[in-house]
Amino acid sequence: MSSGEGSLCPDVFGQQLARRFLSQAVAAGRLAHAYLLAGPEGVGKRRFADGFARAVLCLRGGEGSGDPSRVGACGECPSCVLPFENHPGYRLLQAAAEATIEIDAVREVIAALALRAGAHRVIVIDGAERLGEAAANAFLKTLEEPPPGIVFLLVTSRPAHLLETIHSRTQRVPFVPLDEASFAAAVRSLASAVEIAAIAGDGEDSLRALHRACGGSPGVATRWLSGIEACGGGDRFRELLRGVGGERPGTLIDYLPALPKETARARAHRLLELILIGLWGQRESDPSLRRRTAERGLLIAELARGLSRGRSVELTLEVLARVLRRPDPARVAQELPRSFFALV
Repeated sequence: MSSGEGSLCPDVFGQQLARRFLSQAVAAGRLAHAYLLAGPEGVGKRRFADGFARAVLCLRGGEGSGDPSRVGACGECPSCVLPFENHPGYRLLQAAAEATIEIDAVREVIAALALRAGAHRVIVIDGAERLGEAAANAFLKTLEEPPPGIVFLLVTSRPAHLLETIHSRTQRVPFVPLDEASFAAAVRSLASAVEIAAIAGDGEDSLRALHRACGGSPGVATRWLSGIEACGGGDRFRELLRGVGGERPGTLIDYLPALPKETARARAHRLLELILIGLWGQRESDPSLRRRTAERGLLIAELARGLSRGRSVELTLEVLARVLRRPDPARVAQELPRSFFALV
């Protein structure tokens, strides 16, 4: 259980500020039409959004009670016992790995819930920074004249990528890295002792070191585990992050076994995401090394964006090998022609 105030989102560790802010809003009967849940990757934003949506849709969720400790899903009313993903008052919008959230998807969910009667309906937009330009502008018009009863929950780790006008029409709910105790509890709830040891080693000191390496994000820690499993072990994962085998760039993709019916483009995109997770958790104490890791991560993020916009898999892997193997990634960017970044 979380150590936060009241019963709102008890399965989310930490995030007392977000829990207190939203519990008080519900208890006071002053729900806004849109909230922006913003903070680092892997600290519980999406899980919190779903838990908050459950509380808002609950028939005994504590709205207007004046008591924040009563806010939360009761788990027993007709609304709560429905399978949540099929709840008629809930919709989820999120982009596939290589896509953006398009305008038709936004219009469809808004129209579906606008026609439904009821005290509240909730739309969660997971990865709100991936709203396409047309979709973002259409959504902005909806925020200016919101349908009665609909609550939007925008979830993002990159709030700077959203339109400033969207920021101004939402209430921001900040999410923060977890402290050591909450991080340790969260990681233990997500992984076994054997799995944790595969990432961090044994003992509390290892967990503290993992907390520092992952920036207080249990989601990053478990993704490290996923990376280790996907690559066939910790040593092989670390080899990938060093670009071992990069003298033949096409072989880098072999670090990840292909999924059934997975295209080469989707597999390369998965590889880039895995490397970003690994780099994120390898932040160095030395400032110059930390800067280079950040530069390497920015370049790989640009490679992922270019890949999703049509850049060839072969060229992406060739540049990836150079980024991973060169000690100074900034030099790689300088050596690339300006046209390389035209798709980014």
